[in-house]
Amino acid sequence: MNCALCNSSWGNLLKTVDNKELFFCCEICYRAYVNILNEVKKRKKWEEVEEMKFKGNYRGRIGIARQKGEKYKFFVRFNREGDIESLI
Repeated sequence: MNCALCNSSWGNLLKTVDNKELFFCCEICYRAYVNILNEVKKRKKWEEVEEMKFKGNYRGRIGIARQKGEKYKFFVRFNREGDIESLI
């Protein structure tokens, strides 16, 4: 399994997020994922997100969120604690 945010294969953190069991390499990736998930739901007025995929690294990640045929593409940067630093 690979981390739901950074795609790394190390770590052993399984968390349930929106009724889905997801693997994360660390608490920071888990926190960052939950933060961007909540922000996407708020901006798009979605109650849930079916899928989120990310490409990138610590400098920033391009993300795509999907829900019921809709797609939301964004660029996000997180700080060292997993908080959103910028979102475009």
